[in-house]
Amino acid sequence: MGEELLIDNLQGKSEDVAMKEIQRLWNPKHLRFKTSFKLIITDCSMPFMDGYQSTRIIIAILRAFNVEERPRIVAITGHTEPDYKQKALDYGMEYVYSKPIHSY
Repeated sequence: MGEELLIDNLQGKSEDVAMKEIQRLWNPKHLRFKTSFKLIITDCSMPFMDGYQSTRIIIAILRAFNVEERPRIVAITGHTEPDYKQKALDYGMEYVYSKPIHSY
């Protein structure tokens, strides 16, 4: 099954439903999955799939494959309101940076 079709199937679904769908499509008991990523940076407001949904799907995939060392997921957003930052944390992102990010 192609990655695009999997993403289409999971878009808009809760983490539990996404995890069940992943388990239905791939039997995680027979697959080994390891990630070498330590950090994932996502923008909360992306076209097609925003950072909230992509984070939910990434977490569901990692849980479905029993990945113990989960990469940190960091959000970048143009929104500075506390509600947006809390939403990112609620979706499983570990930290939220507001744009623009300045390097000093």
